[in-house]
Amino acid sequence: MLVYFALIFIACVIYKIARNTWFFIKLKNYQEKYNEYTAHNSRDDEKWDSLYQKVLEDKAKIIEILKELGLKDFIIQVTTPTGYNHVEHKSIRILENLQYISYVNDTNIPVTIKQYIIEAKGIAKNRIFESLNPLYWVDLLIFLPRSIAKYIGIPLANKTYNHIIKIFNIIYWIAMVLLPFIFKFLGIKLTIII
Repeated sequence: MLVYFALIFIACVIYKIARNTWFFIKLKNYQEKYNEYTAHNSRDDEKWDSLYQKVLEDKAKIIEILKELGLKDFIIQVTTPTGYNHVEHKSIRILENLQYISYVNDTNIPVTIKQYIIEAKGIAKNRIFESLNPLYWVDLLIFLPRSIAKYIGIPLANKTYNHIIKIFNIIYWIAMVLLPFIFKFLGIKLTIII
């Protein structure tokens, strides 16, 4: 039975390393394309059109990877004069405008995107190394309810949810300590058949 748990654990470690390595490689390739794209930022440049298409082709996947790594979209409020003393207010999402090469108000879009990609590469790299750290896996097991809550998207920053998760953690710890004694008292033997 212990062998099955060891195999499942090894499979989880390999999956986590492979997934984050794939994220890192995808981000690195996209960073190279994006740097080249921003270097040829004129429509008159003959390379620009093909680079623009490559950036747009990978845009959805890169946004998905950035969100998967926990990076939130950054919104810029823009006010533009429309004439006759009227203005138009817009909210522009940075990630939705990856292909935009210019300033919006005081924000340089390409520099912001490059910072996002560098940060995401760092997160992916850290997750690869964390997969090899035994303390990460011990922490995951000890705080399993918190990990599950984080996975399903419960906002842990909210104090109410945070307290509820802590209560579930305490119940989980008590159950894990008492469960073997209860099973022994009731004469229940657990076997896992795979």
